[in-house]
This record gives sequence, C-alpha cells and structure tokens, in this order.
Amino acid sequence: MVLYKFLSINNFLPVIMGFIFILLFLLIGLICIRTLIKEKSPFKTHFLLYIFFALLIFVSFNRIVGAVSDFVYQYNSFIKPYNEGEYLTVEGSIDNYYSVAMDTSFTVNDIYFEYNPYYPFDLGFNNRSEYIKNGNKVRIEYVYVEETDEGTERNVIMKIEKL
Repeated sequence: MVLYKFLSINNFLPVIMGFIFILLFLLIGLICIRTLIKEKSPFKTHFLLYIFFALLIFVSFNRIVGAVSDFVYQYNSFIKPYNEGEYLTVEGSIDNYYSVAMDTSFTVNDIYFEYNPYYPFDLGFNNRSEYIKNGNKVRIEYVYVEETDEGTERNVIMKIEKL
C-alpha cells in the first residue's frame, strides 16, 4: 500500500494556492495604481497610497520570483531525476525514529531520512505519517541530493510503501 508519493497534488496545492493569492495581490496593486494615475490628482495627496501599492506590487513580485526559483531548484534537484528513473530504493524496518517540533527523522537499513511535516512539499507526507514508527516495514524510493540550499546533503523521499 502506498503511504506517500511526492508527485501527488497534495504536495503542490499549498504552493498553487499561495501563488494565486500573491497574483491576486499583485493585480489589486496594479489596478489601484492605475486608478490613482487616471484620477490625475496631485501626487502629494496620494503619496502614501502610491507607496503602499508600490510596496504591495514589489512584495508580490518578489514572492512570485521566489516560488518559481524554488520550484525550478526542486525540479532539477529531485523531481526530474526521479521521473528519469535516477532514484534509489531501500526496504526494511524503520529504526531511530525521532520527532520533535517541526523535524522528523528515521533510518531504514542505516540510510538516514528526514522531513518537515509543515513544509508545503511535505504536507502530503504528514497526512500518512502515523505509520512511520520504529519497527514498521517500508519500501522507500528516494533521490540523493548532494547539495541543498543549506549546503548539506540529504535523501529526498519520493515514495513510501507499507510492506
């Protein structure tokens, strides 16, 4: 039974919703600035509104660029290799299960895995993590990523099956 698969819609739904929300704010900011310009009112009377909407546009654009670059990084680092069959598989019992606050880790046959159940791309995993306990048998498909944003290496879980 498949407990988790990375490429399900659960992984991308929070990011898609956030992207739509940011686009909405960007659109509101642009409409408001266009309206202020069309009114041809003195710049001094609407100075704070111009600043507010300019900041709204800047922050929205910045978040969009950040989301796109994060997706491109993840696609190149582990989604593309997984889709091309460049992944590893391990079967065995879960050992060294550890969970505190927002970090969870465990090993299977001395291969270390960790995830953050509150990170958007791991939300689908969190919904099925009740089975991730010491002694339970699993098969994990994962991609080894040498360099992450933090400058470390990690095994990115792409699929977990209950054995």
